[in-house]
Amino acid sequence: MNIVFQAVFEKGVFRPLSSVPDIPEHATVFLNIVPADANATSGAEADVKLDDQGVTPELLQEVSNSIETALSNVRDLEIMRRAAERMDRAREEMKKRTGMVDVVVPILREIRNGE
Repeated sequence: MNIVFQAVFEKGVFRPLSSVPDIPEHATVFLNIVPADANATSGAEADVKLDDQGVTPELLQEVSNSIETALSNVRDLEIMRRAAERMDRAREEMKKRTGMVDVVVPILREIRNGE
């Protein structure tokens, strides 16, 4: 289980800024410290915090949940449908930005000619 939340470090203790569900009292956990002010974006998105790779805590949590679901061998058709829609949108966005990128056909031709 991975939970992402913001906390303030005061007097040697990390204090969560929101409630932290599903963690028993006195549980030992690992912390990955990412200074929020060092990774804040500018403008209208100033309240969005990013880690070193530019990933929001929400996206990190979503990826973690997706990995847990995939490893559980449980097929959730709704989650699969939403993932397919996101992949389709990402594909279309990439196509708009870069045009049609045709890398498979040249690779297949090279493989066929090499045989």
